[in-house]
Amino acid sequence: MLRPAFHKRASLASWMVVAAVIVLVAMGWRLAQGPVAAGFFRQNAEAYLAGLVPGGGSARVGHVQVVWFRNARGLGLLLNDVAVFDRAGRTVASAEAVDAGIALDGLPALTLAPARVSAQGFSAVISVSPEGRYELGYEAKGTPEAIAGLTEVFQQLMGPERAFAPVSYLRDMNFRDGRLEFYEVGTKVAWKAAVETLRFQKQDGRLTGAVNMAVGEGPAQARLKADLKAAIGLGDAQIRADVSNFSPAQIFPRTGPTQTLSALDAVIKGQGVIAYNNREGVRQADVNFDAGPGTLRFGTARQRFDGAGIIARYDAASQTVHLSKLSLKTERASGNLKGTVRLIPEDRRKGTVAALDYNLTGEALELSLADDFEPQSL
Repeated sequence: MLRPAFHKRASLASWMVVAAVIVLVAMGWRLAQGPVAAGFFRQNAEAYLAGLVPGGGSARVGHVQVVWFRNARGLGLLLNDVAVFDRAGRTVASAEAVDAGIALDGLPALTLAPARVSAQGFSAVISVSPEGRYELGYEAKGTPEAIAGLTEVFQQLMGPERAFAPVSYLRDMNFRDGRLEFYEVGTKVAWKAAVETLRFQKQDGRLTGAVNMAVGEGPAQARLKADLKAAIGLGDAQIRADVSNFSPAQIFPRTGPTQTLSALDAVIKGQGVIAYNNREGVRQADVNFDAGPGTLRFGTARQRFDGAGIIARYDAASQTVHLSKLSLKTERASGNLKGTVRLIPEDRRKGTVAALDYNLTGEALELSLADDFEPQSL
């Protein structure tokens, strides 16, 4: 007696599954052809963006579309003509286009993860409070929130996708043709930067990244270029960086993790290349940098210098640094050396302690202990 009813329910369930599959296939096919208008998401998008402004703000979004990001294997939203305002009505962020997508392949592993974040023609205002809190807008306040697990986040970003590691699914990050404004509240650190490219991609077993930006304007404009090429997991990685007219004290805040970097107030120019893998660490490094004149901060004291420079190569096989130039000129000391420096590690089995083996030649180091002392050659 129950068999016909059971068959009817089973048949109905089968047709519902078939209908759902057809709908999903149709949606997938439509998204593969291009973005789909989704104006009903606009209010939600505007509310989310307004909530990013400390103390509350407002936002305006022109158009919203649902997009399938094929290379990133993610489904998300594309927003056009975006503007975010603070409570005073000032624009603190804008973009011609901004998009974000979630990784669909993370859902079976119960991991809600970003697959792609991108912006084009964007601008943003960032500030840092005297206590070190970074916020969107002109007037950051308060102490920073505790940030834990930065090493784990970095390892996820550079490593393969895995369950319960959401950052590992981020496969495409691309910011182009943007402008940043930065202010350290209560200090003179304030700058504007043109961001040509800020890109990171994880695809086909490889990691690639690039930064190309300029800080300031005119002849004193600082430029930073860097690129990364590596296997996923940082196997056989190469990182290259070029800087010119770069003054750390004028760019990095004196609070928080950049405090040490801000100690150098001098223009730096040069290039550096590092070869690295996750088995051996740094395999080779080449640096060629010049700095000065300027000052170096030690606590509350400052040491003036007229110039400094280094040209060196590190070879991991011999654990040796080959110095082609190491120069320093201050009001009380000057010198220019070249040669080799090798760190001999501690060997407990042999009972030897760590030692520094060096062979340096060049100009004698001139040192004056006080203004009324004659310089001495060392």
